[in-house]
Amino acid sequence: MGKATASSELKKDEDSVEIAYITGTEDYVIPVVFPDYMIGVGGYKVPYLGHAGVLLIKGSSGVTKYYEYGRYDLEDLGIVRNPGVANVKMKGGAIVVSSFKKMLRGLSVQSGQSGDISGTIFREENVYNKAISWLEGKKKDNTNKDRKPYTLYDNNCATFVDDLLEYLDLPSVISSYSTPIDYMDKLQWRGRDLTYKYKDDKLEVEY
Repeated sequence: MGKATASSELKKDEDSVEIAYITGTEDYVIPVVFPDYMIGVGGYKVPYLGHAGVLLIKGSSGVTKYYEYGRYDLEDLGIVRNPGVANVKMKGGAIVVSSFKKMLRGLSVQSGQSGDISGTIFREENVYNKAISWLEGKKKDNTNKDRKPYTLYDNNCATFVDDLLEYLDLPSVISSYSTPIDYMDKLQWRGRDLTYKYKDDKLEVEY
């Protein structure tokens, strides 16, 4: 396992993590996309669309939550769920990189078909609880049979994430007919880039 280092000092087999981007007490809101995820459409597995979700990390403690939206229900209306993920560890006010990677690897296995992860890191003070409240409200709507149904382009996993960002007054970039992969390509212009390579177990956190 490589040590964390600034990208300008990167050596072979080391992670490329700008430590300043994972240091401090501000909470983390991290939209993520699994670009290799195969979407089920009409009984077929479709590539090149991806799947999106959002990670939340409490900056003062490392408590970590993950939420996603998709057709996980029998009716195919779409529901919000939050599969459990490991908390990251904090040391000296910064996320311990090895724990960050462990959490991302587990998330990839659980929700990303054991593929790579692309993400964007946003930091704000006291945003964790506000985000959780909004997400839990959306989760409660799972039992509403009249809720807006999932659609491949207009109401999907990426629009769900972007609605949260808009609610939190964070950069939002969604447009009609955006796939999760397209969405992340646009969003990474607005924050700090995160890339996790599952096969190599390598993490990059850069501007």
